[in-house]
Amino acid sequence: MERVVEVGGPMPAGRVLHVLRQACGSLEEAHAAGLIHCDLKPANLVLCRQGGRPDVLKVLDFGLARNLQRREDEELEGVVSGTPMTMPPEMIRGRPLAPASDLYSLAAVGYFLLTGAPVFEGASLGEVLRRHLNDEPVPLSEAAPDTPADMAVCLLQCLAKDPADRPDSAAAFREAICSCGDPGSWTESDAEGWWARHAAALSNGRASDEDG
Repeated sequence: MERVVEVGGPMPAGRVLHVLRQACGSLEEAHAAGLIHCDLKPANLVLCRQGGRPDVLKVLDFGLARNLQRREDEELEGVVSGTPMTMPPEMIRGRPLAPASDLYSLAAVGYFLLTGAPVFEGASLGEVLRRHLNDEPVPLSEAAPDTPADMAVCLLQCLAKDPADRPDSAAAFREAICSCGDPGSWTESDAEGWWARHAAALSNGRASDEDG
């Protein structure tokens, strides 16, 4: 997803809803198994073609995931690990994690997809983390004015500092997303057209990465 935004710019709201809905489905399965991903970020969400359909999302890299059913993972409380761009406040504070922690990170990804910029930026790692703890995001009405108002409310609720103020599950987040401003406005035909227009640039990027 990081490369998709780099090549194509911020996404239209309909496509972001399409992506987030699929991500919630993956998180529902992970959370049901007691797993908290702990490192959701654009680079760990990959769009691919599956069964002939474009824009199928895969959630990758559970390398930092914590299993809440394992005692040794409970002992990791207080250990900060993850990506500052999408790190929930409770992780920064070293407090217990829960499904709502992944929802904060996923909402931060959604904000990035809509705006092309992280929720919070700073001159240093410490400043970025401090802003996650203390600052409110720039409203999407300013950062991405075409975002439907109900979608903006949904994402900002998931970016609440207190996990108790976020949806209580990925299923609840997905249900809220599905009720937002025409989630079906991004069609398979739209996706096919986007990939046709940007295939060369994406291929060049892969070649450069391999050369590096």
